[in-house]
Amino acid sequence: QREKNKWYKKPTASNRLLHYESDHNLAMKKNIAINMIKKFLIANNGNHNDNDMQILINMLTNSGYPHNLIKKIFRVLRKQNNEDRTMVENEKNSKQSVIVIPHVNELTEELRHFLKKFGVRICTKLNPSIGDMVNKGKIVALNNINKNKTSEEKCIKTGEFAVYGLPCECGDLYTGETVSLHNRIKQYKMKIKKFDIE
Repeated sequence: QREKNKWYKKPTASNRLLHYESDHNLAMKKNIAINMIKKFLIANNGNHNDNDMQILINMLTNSGYPHNLIKKIFRVLRKQNNEDRTMVENEKNSKQSVIVIPHVNELTEELRHFLKKFGVRICTKLNPSIGDMVNKGKIVALNNINKNKTSEEKCIKTGEFAVYGLPCECGDLYTGETVSLHNRIKQYKMKIKKFDIE
């Protein structure tokens, strides 16, 4: 048996809405009535609840809303609500939901087993490797054609991620990977200033 919900209102609620005779746009006043009736239908899971319905009708009537407008909005929203429910039921029966998540040992299998009962299928994806990021992102290489350029000017930049090489005084090449080479160079400069490294 389905548990009945009811529309909760704070004890301090004034039960007043923007008055229908106020000098506001008609569309705004209609939307206030529509939204209040939608709240009522959602709170009652689309079921009929005479007590809540009477409270809402009184609230709208006391705020000057014409009775025929209230009835019309109720009728339209009930029909729409029933159509939405039918569509959701048809979708539940016709297709399975799919969730794509990163693979986590043991946890993924538990989730897969649990969600299968609800018609949800889990697909996993691997976390991106450095190779994936390099192929899709930024490839940075030192351009040794012009020896007079600074290390920043020697960089060829494309895309979003970066693999870079910084020549060391000892003759080795420091190779790193970063999101932004420009920001990484700024970091190195700040560290050099901070620790007074020559």
